Amino acid sequence: MAKKNINALSLFRLRSIFEQKKWPIEDDSNEKSTFNRFCSLLSILSDDQQKFILELTEHFEVIPIDMYMPAIVSATKQVIHDLRIGKSIIKTLFFLPLIAPEDSGKIKSSTTVWYLCKSGVFNQNSFFNGFNFSFIDEIELFSNIGKIDDKLLVLVDDFVGSGDTARSAVQDVVSKGVPKDKICIMSIAGLSDGIQELRNDGILTYCDKVLHSGISSRYQANEVSNKMKMMNEIESAIHVSKKYAFGYRQSEGLVKLIRTPNNTFPIYWFEVKKHNHLSPFPRN
Repeated sequence: MAKKNINALSLFRLRSIFEQKKWPIEDDSNEKSTFNRFCSLLSILSDDQQKFILELTEHFEVIPIDMYMPAIVSATKQVIHDLRIGKSIIKTLFFLPLIAPEDSGKIKSSTTVWYLCKSGVFNQNSFFNGFNFSFIDEIELFSNIGKIDDKLLVLVDDFVGSGDTARSAVQDVVSKGVPKDKICIMSIAGLSDGIQELRNDGILTYCDKVLHSGISSRYQANEVSNKMKMMNEIESAIHVSKKYAFGYRQSEGLVKLIRTPNNTFPIYWFEVKKHNHLSPFPRN
């Protein structure tokens, strides 16, 4: 791996980040390990760019599948807490994978979250006493049950990014006869801007982990423009399309779940074979 193009301080800092986050560091025999992929990435950057990407990486979140179950419990507790505080008559929650109509028929991570919800975890926790949980895989199973005064439809997913997919899914459900106030979104993680946009639209949204934009929310106002300029130069060098500049809808994400969302800065996942570098967290 091209460590010779990485200054010694950057390599030391990269190792420190991996150790702090408990990310595995494999030896050089596996050039496609996450650590060596990071080295490949840093090797194409200038010293200042290396320093900048490492600054961002210190805030990068990796949420593996074994953290999904605790996150599901935590996010669902938020839902139940609000129902209790609001003295709601809702006593039954129906869980449905969050899938936008344009994604119908595709394999989506929301189905994985939904399947984990079905594991019986809610029946093993006294916090959920007094509530019933049902799991459906078609919206018609909810919209056709008749009286829904004491019922809530929970659309589950692992990530809320810009909010576009969630909004599309909710609009589709509403078009099939379910009132918006009988719908909420529950997710493993989400970006604060996307969550707020959904809430502004009247869509209740709950996430175990709320993340913030990587540049806009972390640097002083007088530094943001310089950091944006530097990221733009990096993305231009690897030919990131305008659609994904700074992440889809300029989300500035710093997160990987089962799969890296396209809301994450492309420097972490975008690869072009002819440019001969590996991204740390490829989407494919």
